[in-house]
Amino acid sequence: MRSRTRILLVAAVVALFGALSAVAIAASPHFVQGTPTCSLSNDGATLTCSGGKIAGVGTEPTQVGIDVAAGCATSGNGNQPKGHRQAVSAPIQPKGGNITFGSLSVSADCPAGLNPVFGTSVQFFIVQGGQRTNVGEPITIT
Repeated sequence: MRSRTRILLVAAVVALFGALSAVAIAASPHFVQGTPTCSLSNDGATLTCSGGKIAGVGTEPTQVGIDVAAGCATSGNGNQPKGHRQAVSAPIQPKGGNITFGSLSVSADCPAGLNPVFGTSVQFFIVQGGQRTNVGEPITIT
């Protein structure tokens, strides 16, 4: 009977510790108050996405990021190396499960003779505790 009591006591302590140490993380992040927009600079070398607001992120500090296909192409865009560029914000402390973030930009720094190229859409994501979660569908670059 004594070992059974110990087992139950240990199980109760483990369950209590787990419940007390749990941190609310993103369950279903989504944009609120509209979707950000993304556009290229006049020279086509920089992509900038407007800021916005994401709900459903829980209480853990959250980073917002963008991911876009990007690289440098030969003259006439005949040979386009595959690649991606990402930008990630500093950690943001959620308020009421929401975060508000500023604009994010990425550049394709190409050597002389090569042209910057970007894909047709941008994927927003959040990072919490080292885990990436996509937010919404990819946004078309305008």
